[in-house]
Amino acid sequence: MSEGIRAVVANTPADLLSPADVLGVRNTEQRTELIKKIGIDRVFSSLDKKALHKKTFKVGGNYKLYELYLNQNRRVYLEGKCPSQNEVFLERVPSECVTVDQALQWREDWALRRVTDGTIRGEDHVYIEPEQQS
Repeated sequence: MSEGIRAVVANTPADLLSPADVLGVRNTEQRTELIKKIGIDRVFSSLDKKALHKKTFKVGGNYKLYELYLNQNRRVYLEGKCPSQNEVFLERVPSECVTVDQALQWREDWALRRVTDGTIRGEDHVYIEPEQQS
């Protein structure tokens, strides 16, 4: 990380850093440090996004699926609340997901693949529609 960014991270109060300026930093490591400083929730709330789907579970709480464009690339994010840490999380999911259920199924499948074969797959996912129960 450059000395300039280190100084900004160390000396600038988070409320004086704008999400737009943070997202404009091209260096990934530097941008990540700045996002940590101002908070991913603040950055995410500043973005122009569209809610695709919302769902509430008796156990597990509220989830929202959002679509947004970053540098003209469509991205889909799942927002939820981690029950064990009581913190809101954002997780990028495949752009094919259009419902909370699909995003949660993808997360579960991804976790199982990671556990069973030890690999982490990024964009090589395939969403398979669950069979309808009769």
